[in-house]
Amino acid sequence: MIKLYGIREILGVCEEVKEVPKDLIELAKTKNFRFDNTEKYKKIKPLVAKNGIEVFRGFTDIKTIAQISKTNEEFQRDIDENHRNKIVSYVNKSSKSDIYFPEVTLLYSYDVSKNLDELECLDYTIKDLKQINSMETAATMRTFGFAVFKFDIEKDKKLYRLDGNHRIEALSLIAEEGENRMISFCILFVPKNEKYSQEHLYFYLLNSKALPVTSNKIFDLVTKADANVLKEFIESDQLLNTLKNTQEAWRDLNEEEKQILISVINEILNQKFDQSIVNIIKDAIYKYCEYKHDNNIKCSLLGAICYLKYKYDRLEIFNKQLKLFNKWIKKFNYNLDNFKNFADLYESFNSYIKTLERVKHIFVAMEYNEIYINQYKDSIEKSIHRIQGINKLHNFNLMEIMNEKKDDNIIEKIFENIEKADIIIVDCSTNNSNVLYEYGFAKGLKNKHIILVHNENWRKNTIDKLTQIQHKDDYINRIINNLKQGCFDIKVNKINKWTNQIDLEDILEKELKAYIADNNYNILDND
Repeated sequence: MIKLYGIREILGVCEEVKEVPKDLIELAKTKNFRFDNTEKYKKIKPLVAKNGIEVFRGFTDIKTIAQISKTNEEFQRDIDENHRNKIVSYVNKSSKSDIYFPEVTLLYSYDVSKNLDELECLDYTIKDLKQINSMETAATMRTFGFAVFKFDIEKDKKLYRLDGNHRIEALSLIAEEGENRMISFCILFVPKNEKYSQEHLYFYLLNSKALPVTSNKIFDLVTKADANVLKEFIESDQLLNTLKNTQEAWRDLNEEEKQILISVINEILNQKFDQSIVNIIKDAIYKYCEYKHDNNIKCSLLGAICYLKYKYDRLEIFNKQLKLFNKWIKKFNYNLDNFKNFADLYESFNSYIKTLERVKHIFVAMEYNEIYINQYKDSIEKSIHRIQGINKLHNFNLMEIMNEKKDDNIIEKIFENIEKADIIIVDCSTNNSNVLYEYGFAKGLKNKHIILVHNENWRKNTIDKLTQIQHKDDYINRIINNLKQGCFDIKVNKINKWTNQIDLEDILEKELKAYIADNNYNILDND
C-alpha cells in the first residue's frame, strides 16, 4: 500500500468564510473539544470554495509517481523520445540546486454514484494518524485540508497522467541510475460511469493548445459526451463549437485528416471568430473530399483548402485561387508538411501570386523614328494580347517610347524608366550612341530581361544615306563601317533580326514567353 500525504481542496469560486464547517464542529464534539469559533477558524482559512473540482496536492518521489500512474494511450500520443532525452540532458548538465520542474497532474476516476468522502482511498490525515493526541492540532490539520491518498498497486487501476508525462518518463530514467528526485503533484478526482465521463474534457483543457491529445478524443467531446452536462462548455469553446456545427462534413474523415482539421481551425480562430467560420469549414471539407475522390492527394491539402476558403470566401474567387494553388505546389514540388503552419504556406503562395499579377514594364531603347516607333508599339501590344490569351494573369505594360517633342528632363526620365522596367528592348539598327548608352546602363542593372533587335531595312537605309554624303571624313566612314560590322558587344550577344512586322511580333512573343518561363510565371499557361 502506497500512501501520499498532501492537501485536499476544492478549486472553484471562492468566498470569505462565514462559519466553521459542521463536520469539523461535530468531530471536535466527539473528542470533548470545542472548535466553533469562526474568527479563529478564519485566521487559518480565510477563504473557501464550495463548488468546483476537488484536487489533492502534495509532494513525493518520482519513483512513486511512476508506480501509480500511466499514459492514457486512448487519449495521448506516444512518448517523444527526443523530448524525453532533452529533459534527461537538462538534469544531467544542470547544477542540482538549480533544477526545477512544474508539478505533474494526474487523474483519478471514481464511481459517479459515490461521494468523495465515501472513497476508501482518500481521507483526512487526522483519521489516519492515530498518534495525534492534541485535538487543537487535529482541528488545525483538518482546517488546512491535510489528507492522505492510499493506493494499492496490486488492486487499484493506475492514475492517468494529464500533464507532465515526459517529465515523469525522463526523471524515472534518471531515478533508475540512483537519483530519485522529489516532485510535486496534483491529483484531480473525476466522476465516471459507463455512460458518462469527463476524463476527455480535462485532457482537452490541459493539452488542446499543444495538441498532444489525439484528434479522436477531441471529436468525442462533440459526438459522445453527455449533451446536457457539456452543452454549455462546448458552446463556449470556439474550437469545440465549430466542430459541433460542422460534424456532418467531417464525419467520414480519417484520424490524420481530423488532426489537420483541428490544426487549421485553431489557426483561423486565433485570427477571427464569427459564425461564417462554420460555413467556411464545411465548404472547404466538401471541396477537399471532391479532390480526394478524383486525385491522389496528401491529407495536408485539407488544411490548405480550409485556409484558402477562409481567405477567399467568395466561391468564384476561391475556386480560381485553389486552382492556382495546386499549380503552384506542382510547379515548385513543395512538400506541404515542411510549412510550420498554414498561414506561412498561404503567405508564400500569396507572395508568388502578387508577383505573378504585378505589372511588368517594357522599355524600348531606340533612335527616334516615327514609322518604326509605331511598328514597335503595334507589335508589342499584339504580342502582349497573345500572351494574355494564354494566361490573363500575365500583366505587361509598354512604357511610352521616346517622344521627340517632350524634352523636359528627358535623360533623367529615361534612366528612371530603365530602372523601373522588367524587360528592355534595344533596337540597335542604327548604332545610335544614346541607344547603346542606355543598353549599357540596363546591362549594369540586375534582373533585367534584355532583348536585342535590329531591322535590316533600317540599317541598310541608314548606311545608304551616310554613303551618299559628299566629302565624308574619317568619322563618317567609321560610323558606316561600324554599321556594316556591328558593335563588338552586340556581335557576341544574341541579336534578333527582323525585316517586317510579322517577324518582329514573333520575336517579341517568343521573348516574352522566355521571360515568363525564366521567372516561373507560367503555372497556368496552356490551361
